[in-house]
Amino acid sequence: MTHGRSGTRQCLAQRPGHGRQRGDVLLFVLFSVLVLLLAGLYTMRGLIGDTVIAGNAAQRQKNVQMGDAALAQAMKVITDTLDGTDGSVALQIAAHGASWLYIPSGTAAWEAPGTGGNLGFWAQCAAASAAVPCPDISTLPSMSALPASYTERMVIVSTNLPTDSQACGTTGYVAIYYNVFVNVREANGVTSANVEDVFKQCVRDFLFMLCTFKRSSP
Repeated sequence: MTHGRSGTRQCLAQRPGHGRQRGDVLLFVLFSVLVLLLAGLYTMRGLIGDTVIAGNAAQRQKNVQMGDAALAQAMKVITDTLDGTDGSVALQIAAHGASWLYIPSGTAAWEAPGTGGNLGFWAQCAAASAAVPCPDISTLPSMSALPASYTERMVIVSTNLPTDSQACGTTGYVAIYYNVFVNVREANGVTSANVEDVFKQCVRDFLFMLCTFKRSSP
């Protein structure tokens, strides 16, 4: 008796919707990756922007510090020029012929460099043919260069204001005012800073002294 073994063939039928579910999962994964990628790019962009802003702020602060240092040197140029005069000579006389001193004609106020008609002053005043020169402070006597190869230029301008007999606090002296303008520029020329101040010089009022002398004369 022959026994025959009949094999059974099983067919595994795919459950309805199984392939669609796998596709949905894949789309969800891709979408999640895209969202994470965009979030990363946005965060990186913010970090780069913050770094640039911080760098610009640091550079501006450095320019201001260099400007203050250059202004101190400009003031020293003035005081060195007046050293020993004991208030008997006005700056415009003591510094006659100095390249850094400018006395405007007339009584009108001279516009500050970088404003109005003097908008391009600092870019033009270094030329040998400039009507109002602005010498490099580091080339003047007893002056030294600023750190980091900064260029520092100055110009002292008479305010053309009337002398003030009340500002010195001493009888027989009057105040004369001068505007001090300074420009500093970093070595690559990308950024710069302008600093200004007012220098008050008390000089002897020779008219007062003359009147006093006449009153005391026999």
